[in-house]
Amino acid sequence: IIVFIAAIGVFFAYKAGRTVTVVGNSNDEFWQETVSQFPPLPEPEKNRVDIMLVGIRGYDGSGEWGKGEWLADTIILASFNTENNQAALISIPRDLYINIPQHGKDKINAAYAVGETRSFGGGGLQLLKAIASHTTGVYVDHAISVDFNGFEKVIDYLGGITIYRHTPFLEYQQWKQDG
Repeated sequence: IIVFIAAIGVFFAYKAGRTVTVVGNSNDEFWQETVSQFPPLPEPEKNRVDIMLVGIRGYDGSGEWGKGEWLADTIILASFNTENNQAALISIPRDLYINIPQHGKDKINAAYAVGETRSFGGGGLQLLKAIASHTTGVYVDHAISVDFNGFEKVIDYLGGITIYRHTPFLEYQQWKQDG
């Protein structure tokens, strides 16, 4: 199972290009600094591999920042039992209100953005990995993030998705109550 997951991860990263970030069991300085801000994290389980999958909007290349490009819109914890070959997926609500060390109370989806401001190019994933481990009580062995451009590339490579609508898709009334 682990080899299969690794192969899918490599394929996914290859097809998505630079829009994918992967963090494993790292001993680098930022990871050590991050985990030192928490009570001891849960210990890794011998018969389990826990992988956090994170979807972010990503930078759109417009030259403007601060439009939520680093917010984690999707956070899924995939857990694989290597003894009985069973798997489970748990979605962590992006609006879960938590304490982010050295930042304060915020939604869990902001942790990725906070981590990227501290250590660009992987800090967001490491901070979110530590927070998810602390919050769920499950040690997250690996974490993968993909932005929307990477997601589109992989879907296109797999043959795409055709959606038929008989009416136009308009969002102009989404925030109607806000004026």
